[in-house]
Amino acid sequence: RIAAVRHPAAPHAPPRSPLRYMQFRERVSSTAAFGWRIEGIATAGGGKHPSTKQTREPADLLAALGWFLRPDAPLPPRQVLHATFLAKLRALRVDLAASDWFTHTEIVGSSILLVYDAAPLDAYNQRASRGHGAAAAEGAGQSAAVYMIDFAKALPSEGALTHTEPWVNGNREDGYLAGLDSLIDFWRELEEKIDPKPPSPEVRRRVSKQERQWEADLAAVR
Repeated sequence: RIAAVRHPAAPHAPPRSPLRYMQFRERVSSTAAFGWRIEGIATAGGGKHPSTKQTREPADLLAALGWFLRPDAPLPPRQVLHATFLAKLRALRVDLAASDWFTHTEIVGSSILLVYDAAPLDAYNQRASRGHGAAAAEGAGQSAAVYMIDFAKALPSEGALTHTEPWVNGNREDGYLAGLDSLIDFWRELEEKIDPKPPSPEVRRRVSKQERQWEADLAAVR
């Protein structure tokens, strides 16, 4: 049985314009506050996160992202997956800032797809028991990929767009980079959820070096 259930915050109809509907979806999800939302999460074997499109609280968003990285899997490959996705999101940010196509394209309805192969996570314990733990953990990150998808509504813009300024009617700003920056911040915060133990001095130095390099790369293209 399918029943039409109306969300209490939904715009009343008639009239209901596409703009009002999009603004409604942004308000009931994390888009209005953070510039991005989770459309859906699925894992190998058909597992799906029970609720994402109306997830908007920071703690719930972090929990959903953590679920995507398989909480039941061993810690070392999950850490590698997290670091790989963070590096790829940052690389995307730098590439977009340097892209003339992106500067002159209004991005509406696009998505960022994150995907990885779960097989290395499932095989980690067996390989680690044979003394190949480090290689097995690194293998988990080799399949991690980040893709921009869904460009059906992307439109060229004669004027340059910042992708960070707030949208007002007519300025064609989409907030894409603001949302991506927010997603990167969430992904950084997720590290503590994966492993709450304080990092070793060596790890802190490595992370600090990576942070400085990313900031330098981003500053070079701004």
